[in-house]
Amino acid sequence: MMAKSFGIYAAHLFHNGDNVFIINISAVVLITAMAFLNMLGTEDSSKTETFLVALKLFILVFLFILSLVFYDRAFTAVLPLPKLKSFWGGIGVTFFAFAGYGVITNAAGDVQNPQKTIPAAIYTTLIAVIALYCSLAFVVLHFTDISELYAHPNVAVAIAAQKLFGKVGFVLVYLTIFIAYATGINATYFSIFRISRALSLDKELPAFYHEKFWRFGTKGNLFTTFVIIVATILFDFNAIVNLSSGAFLVCYLAVFTAAWRLRREINANRVLLMTGFLFMVFIFAAFLYNIFF
Repeated sequence: MMAKSFGIYAAHLFHNGDNVFIINISAVVLITAMAFLNMLGTEDSSKTETFLVALKLFILVFLFILSLVFYDRAFTAVLPLPKLKSFWGGIGVTFFAFAGYGVITNAAGDVQNPQKTIPAAIYTTLIAVIALYCSLAFVVLHFTDISELYAHPNVAVAIAAQKLFGKVGFVLVYLTIFIAYATGINATYFSIFRISRALSLDKELPAFYHEKFWRFGTKGNLFTTFVIIVATILFDFNAIVNLSSGAFLVCYLAVFTAAWRLRREINANRVLLMTGFLFMVFIFAAFLYNIFF
């Protein structure tokens, strides 16, 4: 989904937003590059990730500050309320944006003192991401005309940046978009490469998932990357959004179920587990309502 969205931005940058070839080739290049970066090893991947995330946050915070400075240019008209179906559907898609916290837990074997480090990382980034999302929503809704927002929803941030400081802002946001999707895909690869290797060593996946391909990469990593590329090319953006959001929701329902079964071994809080499970069922129901009704 992130790669396809990056492709849409790339096509829009070349003033050809509907060109499927540009969208797909841009997505495939990004997917392939991030896969090989992760095959280099954890240290190389984490150093690159840290630098890119810091640069991305700096640009986005700078954009928000400028929106406050130039607030006199903002659109102040009251926006129409979304339809109920769109609202419920948005919950399922928004959940996908927060699914990265599962990726954080997969790094437990690569950090010191994971019992303290992992929870601290989750809560710190949760607060940061909520603040960042609200800030970007403020910028988009105040510096993008409603007609442009409906016409170009996938590149709304870039349009808002152009309204704020012209072509420079437009290019700056495109740089940020590239960094955002690169870091998102990089972090996801970090997770799935290690999980698939561990599952293969436990004989829950075929042996080629831990057979060496290149550097720290395995034949299974290569196969996974190939499958992702094929899916990216075959499905359009909306289909990928629905499939990926649905897959994450189902997976997290399974996580809650597993945690409940292991609640004594992991010393879990029953009330929190049941509350989380019921919230997840509600979000999944809202997602299905948007798809089928």
